[in-house]
Amino acid sequence: MFKIAIVGRPNVGKSTFFNRIVGEKKAIVSNISGLTQDRQYSRAKLLDLEFELIDTAGVEGLFEDRNLNNYIFQTKEAIKDADLIIFMTDVSTGILPLDYTISKSIRKFNKKIIHIANKADIRKQKLNLDEVKKIGFGDALLVSSEHNIGFNDLYYSLNSIILKKQHSIKNEINSISSNKKENKKIKVCFIGKPNTGKSTLINKIIGKDRLITGEKPGLTRDSIETPFFKDEVEYILTDTAGMRKKSKIIHIIEKKSVNQSLSSIRDSDICLLLIDANHNIQKQDLLIANRVLDSGRGLIIVLSKWDLIEEKKNIKHFIDDKIKHSLSQTKDVKVVKISAITGFGINNLINEISNIYDLLGKRISTSTLNKWFFSTISQNPAPLVSGKVNSLKYISQVGIKPPSFIIFCSYPKKIPISYSKYIYNCLKKDFSFSGLPIKVIFKKSNNPYKN
Repeated sequence: MFKIAIVGRPNVGKSTFFNRIVGEKKAIVSNISGLTQDRQYSRAKLLDLEFELIDTAGVEGLFEDRNLNNYIFQTKEAIKDADLIIFMTDVSTGILPLDYTISKSIRKFNKKIIHIANKADIRKQKLNLDEVKKIGFGDALLVSSEHNIGFNDLYYSLNSIILKKQHSIKNEINSISSNKKENKKIKVCFIGKPNTGKSTLINKIIGKDRLITGEKPGLTRDSIETPFFKDEVEYILTDTAGMRKKSKIIHIIEKKSVNQSLSSIRDSDICLLLIDANHNIQKQDLLIANRVLDSGRGLIIVLSKWDLIEEKKNIKHFIDDKIKHSLSQTKDVKVVKISAITGFGINNLINEISNIYDLLGKRISTSTLNKWFFSTISQNPAPLVSGKVNSLKYISQVGIKPPSFIIFCSYPKKIPISYSKYIYNCLKKDFSFSGLPIKVIFKKSNNPYKN
């Protein structure tokens, strides 16, 4: 698919422009500069034009080689990956010396470049046409990402470039789609407290430095999706901002990041809760785990940095015991030990993800369910209600992801919690739903003689 990278200095409105074209708030925006760190990809559509848009971090200097994991590297990789560069400046400030520096750097990549001057709704415009010409990318397109102004002109500029490749792009998309119809697509969300190694783990899985990493906590702000293919399965790996205790979240940017993380949990199939094995499992980890289970998503607890642990047996025993007594919904959640540095446990982790995804989508026939159901309740019938039998009629599966079941009975509101747990636990054990959140609902059966 045709790829377009948005490049410019900080706070010219790249992320606002990105969100406007994509049609949703995937990138966090604010008047505070330098929020975007990682490059972010998303499918975008402008009228009938379809392409992939890449948001990048604001550039504050030359594209010299620095630490290969910093934002400069990420922006350079986005430019290399793109077919077209949108060079963005700010109408309200005019062309600054840094704009000239960036323009010289991106010209070296020999890519087609469109100059967009953003924030065109501002009355006090300081954009000088002579300065625009000196930049050397032709006339600047005046747009306002915030107020949706000037996008018709952008459409015509992009159309003349993309139209030549559009037919071949559509054929490529159709070919890819037809080849992947039978493939699984698993959405995996990486969550946890700050600095537990989420970004490092994703980089290790995909085999390249896709995400910014470092010892400083809070480097990840946006939720970043990265596709990964293994054994004809497509995984969408979503890196999220670390979630601290609610009482410690004061800054508005961190609040936005955490809200994005929670949204990513709801959009996923399976969540990997990373816990730094050096710090054991803490209350905040358990709160995050319960949030996942409440959302009905699959959960795997990942003990990261396992290569640094000396007393491995004691740590593992402590964490297993903590999960058993603290996770009320799913005490048998899977726990996988990994090292994102050495690669230990990563193949096992991917296998667990695939297994849990299959279980989340598992359907049991009504006949098989009811055969099991009548055998189970015959061994332990439901308690009487005021001397009357609380007749359990039958069970039916009504949904997947998570597997959901309805049991029809005479007095659903009179089913004790202990008996509900009995059915719940037997269902999980006998149909291999261990480690998964499932739903069991009791509903009143219809009386055929009511009327």
